[in-house]
Formats: sequence, structure tokens, C-alpha cells
Amino acid sequence: MNEKTYRYMLDRMKKDLIALTLEINDLTESLRSKKQIANDEANKKITARERKLQSNYRYQNLMQNINHEMKKNKDRIESLKISIKNKDETLEKRKDRIDRQAKIAEDAKNDSKDTNEIKKRNNFMV
Repeated sequence: MNEKTYRYMLDRMKKDLIALTLEINDLTESLRSKKQIANDEANKKITARERKLQSNYRYQNLMQNINHEMKKNKDRIESLKISIKNKDETLEKRKDRIDRQAKIAEDAKNDSKDTNEIKKRNNFMV
């Protein structure tokens, strides 16, 4: 009876060993596949983060370039405004100079005419 019990227990332990070995193999395979999935997800996360950082870097560069271009355009506009102001002042000065010259010429013409009239009057009076 003891031997029968012993054989039954031995048989039962062998079956349990086989069942547990199969379960270990299944769990090992499952662990391996889950580790692979975890690694894949970690790689995806790293790749996504790298892309995000690269896009942020590109965005920052783009914004800096835009700001630089806007500053250049603003400076150019200010330069053009100053140039236009200087040209307007120059034109105004030229117009004033032409008006003064015309007035001087007219005054000189009138003075010459007045001088001629005075001389003629003096001659006529004499």
C-alpha cells in the first residue's frame, strides 16, 4: 500500500512537474513578448519625443528667422521713411530757393525799372 501511494505520489509529482514546466514555458514566452512590446513602446516614445524636440527646435528657429526678417523690414521701412523725409525737405528747400530767386529777380527788375524811371524823371525835369 505504501508503494502504491509512493508511486501515485511520484506519478502525480511528475505530472505536476510537466504541467508546471509547460506553464513556465508559456509564462516565459509571454514575458518575452511583453518585454518586446515594452521595448517597442519605449522606442516609439523616444522617437516621438525626439520628433517633438526637433519640431520645437525648428519652430524656434523659424520664429527667430521671422523676427529677424521683420526687424530687417522694419529697419528698411524706417530708412525709407527717413529718405522720403529728406527728399521732401530737399524739395521744399529747392522750392523756397526758386521762389526767393524769382522774388530777387523780380525785385531787381522792379528796382532797375524804378531806377530807370527816376533817371528819366530827373532828365525830364531837367
